[in-house]
Amino acid sequence: MEEGVDGNGSMNVLHYSSWNVRCGIADYTADLVGGLQSHGVNSTVVPVGLANDKSMRAADIVREYDDLAEQAGQYDLLHIQHEYSFFSGNSIHEANDNLARCLRRVLRNRTPVVVTFHSEPPKLLTVSRPPLGMQARAKLAVKQCVRSVIKFLRNPRERHSAIDMFRRNASLCRAIVHTRRTRLAKIGLGFAADQVSVVPMGCKTRSPNIHADMSEAKRRLNLPADCKLLSLFGFISKYKGPHVAARALRLLPPNYYLALVGGQHPHSNDTTLNHVLKIWHGRDPRRLRITGYQSESEIDLWQAATDISLAPYLEVGMSGSAGITWALSSGKPVIASRTLTFKEINDSANGMLLVTPNAPYELAWRIQQLAESPEHAAELVRNAQAYVAGHTWDKTAGRMLEVYQQFPTLHDRFAPSAQRYVFSMQCAMRDRSCAMVDYDRTAKLIPAQSKEIEHEN
Repeated sequence: MEEGVDGNGSMNVLHYSSWNVRCGIADYTADLVGGLQSHGVNSTVVPVGLANDKSMRAADIVREYDDLAEQAGQYDLLHIQHEYSFFSGNSIHEANDNLARCLRRVLRNRTPVVVTFHSEPPKLLTVSRPPLGMQARAKLAVKQCVRSVIKFLRNPRERHSAIDMFRRNASLCRAIVHTRRTRLAKIGLGFAADQVSVVPMGCKTRSPNIHADMSEAKRRLNLPADCKLLSLFGFISKYKGPHVAARALRLLPPNYYLALVGGQHPHSNDTTLNHVLKIWHGRDPRRLRITGYQSESEIDLWQAATDISLAPYLEVGMSGSAGITWALSSGKPVIASRTLTFKEINDSANGMLLVTPNAPYELAWRIQQLAESPEHAAELVRNAQAYVAGHTWDKTAGRMLEVYQQFPTLHDRFAPSAQRYVFSMQCAMRDRSCAMVDYDRTAKLIPAQSKEIEHEN
């Protein structure tokens, strides 16, 4: 086995994720795998398959989970990238059931599991809605009770939820989220506090095109040399607010241009592109550029030509955003919506000018203000670059590795000796105070997990 994390052999991780497709989470996993490699961690990826197909029967999906569990038993841990659509079903309830089925099968083999949750818990999406009345709450409670009874009668072994799986297997399960707010939401839903860790999204290393001269980049993209280019990056989806940007463009002078650098998601019927075209219908088509899917180097050329990056997202309970990391690492000032996620990022970065979501007049006003204040723009860029330097994928992978090492057996095998000493002291203190983790229960699991698993790399 290769020398790895601390010289005692490489950690071997199996990832379950979308892969080699046009998908933000597929890109996230590729960047994570590359970052983990720099820390001596070997990674294998099992692409999400049948479980991502809403036409498949539950029995077919379960067979995929059985295969995944069998493979996971040959690795030190399984890392699941969670998005509701990855777990099929025609509702969030069905997707949650499928996640529980997946966890149940993997945990039978005592394989440690890490789940990165890329979306907010559904409960959070109702925070801003008026509270339900007594009658509505009663109806909801009855509906949930009936659903639970039906599920139990169909298959008593399938009655436990994903949260139940975490509770019943405290020493084998860890959750990753991207913001402190999402962590608190997970704890509020029933996850144990010591099982949920915050690992913000990493920021990519950019291609040489990002350093192209702005005037040269505009020339290569057939843009007027004196135009003010506003750019929004990623799939064209309603929650990213491209329609808000298009409305703002209508309020700006004719030398302002907008580029939507991306296309429609290949698996979505989102009509936002049609909405944007309707907003801009009858106006100068040269001022609105819609590029379609672009390679990383092409994206970087557009960002080199950009004067201001936009992220006018709506508040939809988003936990993290690859698009905002692209904007922050672009070397250009960023104007973003004051969503809860972006506000949390900006509390530590101070690298974005935040505006009210879905407010095109305010957005247009802020764009002109920032365009006329190069000192403010330069300050935002400096702050953004400092944030990016602290969130490279190498550093993000290091934070992820710290989560992996929270599993007692993996910590004993892979953590540096100084960390092992501190960890053992913490275990002793926690055991005496009965805080955080039930180490009596954990100790019973260690013998079953202690044997090192060897396989070909």
